[in-house]
Amino acid sequence: MKKYLLAVTLLSTSCGSALACKTEVIHRRRVDDDCTLEQLVYQFHGQLRPMLEAFSQDALKRGVPCLKTRKAVIEKDFPTNFDKNVIGYCQAPWTIAFKKSYWDVASAADRMTLVYHELGHCALNLDHYDEGQDIMNTYLLPGDIAEEKWDKLVNNMFGRAKE
Repeated sequence: MKKYLLAVTLLSTSCGSALACKTEVIHRRRVDDDCTLEQLVYQFHGQLRPMLEAFSQDALKRGVPCLKTRKAVIEKDFPTNFDKNVIGYCQAPWTIAFKKSYWDVASAADRMTLVYHELGHCALNLDHYDEGQDIMNTYLLPGDIAEEKWDKLVNNMFGRAKE
């Protein structure tokens, strides 16, 4: 079963102060039944593989399809129009990027939360969700909170993607 999703039109919108997304007009992106790693992203930095695989497995377990993402990278330099506190973003045409200076010092839990957050934007078409503690909050949840509540946070995020 193939599905299609028409994304909401957003023009050059920067989101949040600690995390940001910048989205442009996206017309139609194919959504497949399965969210395999190959479906999820075409090219990715090697350090991201375990997190991308975990996201894919979490989506598969919950029956949530993914939008295709072109690449996931760790970048030294971010676009100059972003606030200096931005540590990750999802930007058309379907690129997810993480700031190298943050990535190099972040804990494993902080990295995982950041990857899931940006994939929430690019792969699940989710907006920020600032009601309580959530992976899709505008700000990055502290790693200890994310670790403690991980299953609930992931279930909530994928639950909203199914709605």
